[in-house]
Amino acid sequence: DTFGHCYMLEDSGEQDNTLKFNLGAVTKKPAEIIRPEETDDTPSTFWLTNPMNTFEGNVAAGSEHSGFWFEMSKSVRMPTGE
Repeated sequence: DTFGHCYMLEDSGEQDNTLKFNLGAVTKKPAEIIRPEETDDTPSTFWLTNPMNTFEGNVAAGSEHSGFWFEMSKSVRMPTGE
């Protein structure tokens, strides 16, 4: 079991990474949210914010919300964008 997002590229500034042959299973929301603006109450096994990466052979099984969540943004979130 994992609580909150499992594999994350969260700032949308990450690029040229490779996520390959990862398995995430039974992703659940945590008992407490760190900050109100966080999205862990709708957890995804893979939370990805930049398509300028390589994703190959990854598997999400049994997430409470979504297996793969692509959140596209027009700007970089903090802290990468500082």
